[in-house]
Amino acid sequence: MDQAGAINMKRDLVRELIERWRGDSGSTYQSWFLWEERLKNFRSIRRGISQVVAEIEAGTFGAAYRGSSLEIIVHSIAEQRQIFKGADHAFLWKPKLRIPDIYVKRRSKGTPDRRRRGTPFSDNMMLVC
Repeated sequence: MDQAGAINMKRDLVRELIERWRGDSGSTYQSWFLWEERLKNFRSIRRGISQVVAEIEAGTFGAAYRGSSLEIIVHSIAEQRQIFKGADHAFLWKPKLRIPDIYVKRRSKGTPDRRRRGTPFSDNMMLVC
């Protein structure tokens, strides 16, 4: 089997696994992934990310994590599952380590991919956590 055939076979196996997961009434897809409260939170997160992107583009993204629009988003994500607890640790200011410098250096804030104008996510993007 050539490399392309192996890749297609793996893709088919993954697709089959996902279809079985979606079809299983006791799976996390049915009980958690499609949970209305979780979907509502993702819509809020999407709006929050749009706000952060707008702040970065306008040059108004603050110099502190605490109380920022980014903190609100990270906390919303952390609430999604216990597994994400502590997710905001990477964004906390650590002066001795100079981490993260997104609060200091303009170029470190980056510019988001604007090919998908209007929202950081395409409308059909499937968020999997």
